[in-house]
Amino acid sequence: MAEISIDINRNESFTAVTIRGDLAEGELTSYLSEYYSNGPTDNLLIDSSEGTWTNIPTSAFERDVNNGKKYSKRGKSALLFSNTADFGLGRMIESFTNIANYDTQVQCFRDKEEAIAWLKSPLQQK
Repeated sequence: MAEISIDINRNESFTAVTIRGDLAEGELTSYLSEYYSNGPTDNLLIDSSEGTWTNIPTSAFERDVNNGKKYSKRGKSALLFSNTADFGLGRMIESFTNIANYDTQVQCFRDKEEAIAWLKSPLQQK
C-alpha cells in the first residue's frame, strides 16, 4: 500500500499528487475520483519518483483510462517516474489516453523540472 498525498494550488491551477511506496490496484483511482469530483486544476503532476506501479496489472490501467475519460478536460497531466519499468507503464497509460481521445494532454517524464516546465508551457493543439 502506498502513501499518497495531494497538494492543490487553485491560484496557479496546479495539483501535485505524490506517491511513495508500492501502489496497489485501485488506490490512485479512488484519490483521483475524489480530486476530479471537487473541480480539478488545469495542470496535474503525478509524482511517482518515490513509488512504484509495477504491482498493478496492465488491464487495470486500460480500464481506469477508459473509465476516467468522463473527467478528461482541457489541461495537462504529467506522470513522473524514476525507474524504467514504471516509466514504461506510464507510456502505456499515455498511449491509452491518446487512443481514448482524451481532452487532457498526458506526458511521461523522468525529470521533475522538465515535467513542471511542460505543465507551465502552452497547451498544444490536437
